[in-house]
Amino acid sequence: MFLKVEIRKIVDYIFNDGHHDNDVKEIYDNYFTSCDFEVFSKSFVKVCGEKIMLFGSNNIKLKNEVNSDDSFLSEIADKFDLILKIDGFSLKCVVENHFFDDFFFLNYDEKYIIIYGLGGSKFVESIYIHGLWEVLKD
Repeated sequence: MFLKVEIRKIVDYIFNDGHHDNDVKEIYDNYFTSCDFEVFSKSFVKVCGEKIMLFGSNNIKLKNEVNSDDSFLSEIADKFDLILKIDGFSLKCVVENHFFDDFFFLNYDEKYIIIYGLGGSKFVESIYIHGLWEVLKD
């Protein structure tokens, strides 16, 4: 799988929550400015002149049925310092302070990887960006 490639963590980037730019140092953990889907669904990360939309078809939810093949989730958890947690009938990736968030893996043009979690009680209210990594080419 392509996760065998070498990566480098990017520590400075910009996160826009649909309303405001936020300068980020490694991790972003906060509420969205707006809980309106029309606003927060326009969220993006800006790095090295690239604008990477967080909501779209190129992200993978880091959750499987318990009895399905978990090799992808195990590989993601190992490589990106996540915890595998059984949640009912599902196995999912989480971090210590975000056990109830839904986490996503985004591979942008095989150049950048972003892992983020979305939290909220009845609808999406917050975002935790676990990290942004550059995929190093040979």
